Amino acid sequence: MFKFLDASGGKRWSMQPALSGARRRRILVVEDDQEILGTLSGLLEEEGYEVQSVIDGRDALDRLRRGPAPELIILDLMMPGMDGWEFRTIQRADPALADIPVVAISADTSAKASAIDATRFLRKPFRFSELLDVVQKIISEREQRRIRARLAEAERLASLGTLAAGAAHEIANPLSFTVANLGTIDEQLARMGQLIDQLPRGGGEPDAAVVKGLQTTLDDVRDLLADGRVGAERVSRVVRNLQSIARRQEEPHRPIDLAKVIESSITLAWNQIRHRARLVKEIGPLPPVQGSEYRLGQLLVNLLLNAAQAIHEGSAQSNQIRVAARATGDSVVVEVEDSGEGIAPETRARLFEPFFTTKPGGVGTGLGLSICQSVLIEHAGSIEVESELGRGSLFRVVLPVGEQGATQPAAARAAVVQAGRRGQVLVVDDEPQLAWAIKRLLDSEHEVVAVTHGREALDRMAAGQRFDVIVCDLTMPYMNGEELYREVERRYGTAMASRILFVTGGTLSDQSSSFLEESQNPRLYKPFEADELRAHVRKLLGAPPS
Repeated sequence: MFKFLDASGGKRWSMQPALSGARRRRILVVEDDQEILGTLSGLLEEEGYEVQSVIDGRDALDRLRRGPAPELIILDLMMPGMDGWEFRTIQRADPALADIPVVAISADTSAKASAIDATRFLRKPFRFSELLDVVQKIISEREQRRIRARLAEAERLASLGTLAAGAAHEIANPLSFTVANLGTIDEQLARMGQLIDQLPRGGGEPDAAVVKGLQTTLDDVRDLLADGRVGAERVSRVVRNLQSIARRQEEPHRPIDLAKVIESSITLAWNQIRHRARLVKEIGPLPPVQGSEYRLGQLLVNLLLNAAQAIHEGSAQSNQIRVAARATGDSVVVEVEDSGEGIAPETRARLFEPFFTTKPGGVGTGLGLSICQSVLIEHAGSIEVESELGRGSLFRVVLPVGEQGATQPAAARAAVVQAGRRGQVLVVDDEPQLAWAIKRLLDSEHEVVAVTHGREALDRMAAGQRFDVIVCDLTMPYMNGEELYREVERRYGTAMASRILFVTGGTLSDQSSSFLEESQNPRLYKPFEADELRAHVRKLLGAPPS
């Protein structure tokens, strides 16, 4: 008979709280033996847990899908109907349920039972104290992961708050002269219209002064447009850099162009640096590193902001921040060095403690270096600190080299695709100006139709129009990009759905991020370059025909 026993053979009774905090932790117990189920549920409730009890795997799945989700599942393996192995197969395949930890229990002594894919496995009979220790450890570790995620989010938001004023300044200047130039262009075009009206009708030589006036005005317009393009590119660069740190979703690790991440991070921190120190860059050729562009960007921005804030404002010419990066064997080394106040030895030992800070109130959260350390653990890297009071500090980051053959950024790799056949392209974007702008960019190479609603796109396809490529905004009212994809896939097959190029502002919901990862369709982040858009379309046209 199955028993819960402590070391002395009696029942273990405890009034310890399930975990600190007022919220009771929910546990789902799946066990077909009513006596075991009742005993186990009662003991867990006495420990302060909220217990849900079911006697079959099917009932457990139904309870999980109706919610709310438990913190943990205690699962008997040998049950009639749906056993524990079948339950785990279905649970792991469901994204909404897969992350719930499972403690499997069974009297089965076979290798199959021991090899169950569960967080922990306990063989019956076991002591209740043993089960309780496992439950408390799993729930505690899960809570710590949540806290770490909240800390990372808090640091991300703190960094964004620090960078917001600088980003506004970096955007305001180019935007101001671009808007001013557009106003001047409007006036110049009106002048060109007046000069054109002075040209002779029905032949004859135009007046030399009129021709010269037209040429001068046209040259002015060209110069104004060139300046406007420079301004727009500066705004675009700031927006892209902000998107890289604002992106909340977890990114899969892939080969990263670290030099590009360093430059983006410098741009984001520039307004903090420029008033405090001269910036010296020593960035050599770098191999790719395997990792998350967002997380590595967060790491570098934190180090740059720390370097800037270690120097008082007002003496920029007499202070220096040096950013260096070099390849050494199987590693890439990045150094951020400042000529600031330096760090005392007793402080250096606590630098990576969460919430520890020497900055005045309102300036630092005490999370930045703790987050840096967690990023490096995630990337199998390390960080070293050299500092002396009054002589500045140096933070040295070491990252392992990633997979070879991916040194170019994704946009640059896409851009090498040569112009191919003329295709039929459908553009779907609820912003009319952007839809027509994309159409104009592609008109020289393809036959392009632009619409502002997913339903209109489907109506055109249902009426017999066929398209080689669909360029589709991901976030739209009424029918978003994912819904359009599902409908195209249902009606015309996966081959056609795979030819959808998604355009996105970059800040994605968890659902959109999961969808893009699942579909593996190409995506283009706004604001984008014309060549980047054309290269993606050419590449999709070169794919096997649908």
